[in-house]
Amino acid sequence: MLKTLKRSLALIIALTLVFGIIASCARDEAPPPPDDTAPVDTDTDTVTVDAPEPDEDGFVNLTSLFNTVSDSSELPDWTGEVLTLTHWEGHGMGDTHLHVSENDVFWPEIERIFGIRICKETSFDNGGVDLETRLTMLASTGAWPHIATRVIGGGELIDEGLLHDLTDLLPIYAPHYWDIINRASPGSARNGYMNTGRHYGMAWYDNTLEILDQIYPGEIDPMRYQFVRHPDEWSFPLFVRDDILQLIFPDAKSQDDIEALFMEQGYFTREQVYDVPLNSPQDVIDFLYAVRDTIAEHNITTSAGRPVQTTFMSYGFDMWPLLMLFWAPMHGMSSHNWNYFITFNRQTQQFERQFDTDFFREQMRILNQLVRDGVGSEESLIDTQDMFVNKLNSGEYAVAYTWWIPDENLLRAAGYDFRYRKVYFNIPQDTSVYMDFLFESAVDRDVISIFTTVPDEQVPQILQFFDFMFSDVGMKLQVWGPRTAGLFEELEDGTRRYLNPELEANMVFGVNNEMDIRYNLSSGLMGVLGERWFAPAFPHIRMGIGAGGRWNPAYADYDMLEMPRDPAQYVHFFSSAVFMPRTRFSPAPLRDVYPWFHFDIPEIEQWWAARDAWENDAMMRILAARSDDEFDQAFARMIQISEENGFTEDVLRLIEQNLQDNFPDDWYAYTNAQPVN
Repeated sequence: MLKTLKRSLALIIALTLVFGIIASCARDEAPPPPDDTAPVDTDTDTVTVDAPEPDEDGFVNLTSLFNTVSDSSELPDWTGEVLTLTHWEGHGMGDTHLHVSENDVFWPEIERIFGIRICKETSFDNGGVDLETRLTMLASTGAWPHIATRVIGGGELIDEGLLHDLTDLLPIYAPHYWDIINRASPGSARNGYMNTGRHYGMAWYDNTLEILDQIYPGEIDPMRYQFVRHPDEWSFPLFVRDDILQLIFPDAKSQDDIEALFMEQGYFTREQVYDVPLNSPQDVIDFLYAVRDTIAEHNITTSAGRPVQTTFMSYGFDMWPLLMLFWAPMHGMSSHNWNYFITFNRQTQQFERQFDTDFFREQMRILNQLVRDGVGSEESLIDTQDMFVNKLNSGEYAVAYTWWIPDENLLRAAGYDFRYRKVYFNIPQDTSVYMDFLFESAVDRDVISIFTTVPDEQVPQILQFFDFMFSDVGMKLQVWGPRTAGLFEELEDGTRRYLNPELEANMVFGVNNEMDIRYNLSSGLMGVLGERWFAPAFPHIRMGIGAGGRWNPAYADYDMLEMPRDPAQYVHFFSSAVFMPRTRFSPAPLRDVYPWFHFDIPEIEQWWAARDAWENDAMMRILAARSDDEFDQAFARMIQISEENGFTEDVLRLIEQNLQDNFPDDWYAYTNAQPVN
């Protein structure tokens, strides 16, 4: 990945350390205009606590105050230098969800308390290339950021001294985080990066009941918490235009019907969730062809006159959504326990290359046939992500899937009266060959790191801000904003209520009206409703526990069991997880849940760095083949490119041997894990 550039990195690092902070943007722009619909702050009597005395280095550590205040507005103002930081989102190839917050109440408060400012103009993601390519580009220019998410990879950044070692600093400047990770992920906390015992970043946590049970054992009421988090589904649903669905299955419910039924009952029966009979892989294939034929029979077009297509085969980047979130669940598998790279077969007790299996080859042949038959969009194979999103939000795809679904606000604005509804496969999860692990947050990859472009003396300033998001008062800020923003009132019993009904609908009942984006709050509208990480305005900074954790208003402040129902709450109950609980295995491997990230094996590193060639080129050509001969040639070419880039059958044995020799706990997990539910 970066090894070919190591000789030049010493000079690059030196230049970066000199110019990295200088290159950050200055805040010359005016603050956002006031929102006329926002409640007016009438509480001017907020009293701040006194800052603690500076330590021997002159640093004021605020973490001791986090448990002494009830609201962030009580914390004192930062009096030191304001750090303007550039953030790099290293996960994926790009992100179309780049929201702009009109009345951000979060980042101004962070700057007031911690003296931290994120420069949106200089922050970036991978810009249409994979992580390895982006790393190489940055190494060649030395344009390293200050903080970054999911970039540790194979450790070259660590080897070259580009990331701060946080191990000794975390208990001092991030004690709340250190406490939580030792409870929620004790193995990761103990072993650190690649069993070195060292930490080069801070993990984050989603707001699942499973995770909160680990952090706060016995304290979380599952009946109340069901209104906060979507059920833990092993299988992604399809999202289907309900007007076309009802032409095929007249008795199938529309989205309006589903919401009305929830308002009437407050729950759904199994028959109501599985009202579309997709009981086998062949049923799903037949359904897709029926959608194609129905569109043709009724000459269904978009408002712009473009023909509606059955579904897409690519979302502008890689094959992950198509294979992992759409096709695999048809066979009882998903991204949790199967992938198209490297998998551990619990029956043979070995790792395997999926493209060696008859199953994978046959499924690729079926997908290719869908393209040939006009079921899978051939155009989508060459569309950019922007083109994909535009088509998705104009109703051009009758069947959608993955974490992106059509934006109802845009569909309404375009005058459409149809909606997209969830359709589940009535196919049970199959873990007979591949396991779905109950794994910890991994500090090998899923962390936010601090680059050495930040001077040593400024690292504590950043760490205490990150730590704040793991405290109760920090989690409250995510979902309420500061008291001084005037978005809520406080009742005598200590609970809070939103003053703006639209904001309340969004944050409490899950109405997707984008009020969370307006104020840059963390609503928890994640997963099937589109990814909304904490601080949704770009850049996405992932830290703390999403959507306020146990301080989410729908759990801590509103008694949802007693509140009137809202149609948007249907998502918590219209779910396959209610009737097909996810089967998980334990113990889990700490660093090899995703074994293709075995970057300490040079052959795997070389192969992964060539992903664009063997996946985004060769695999797309497999789908686009016009004949059986073209298919066979394209499939053989994919294997050839992989093997030319180091991924031979022997590499699988290297992975196994490496685990046995260097990571015995991981090897034990693979070979001895058992289902826990």
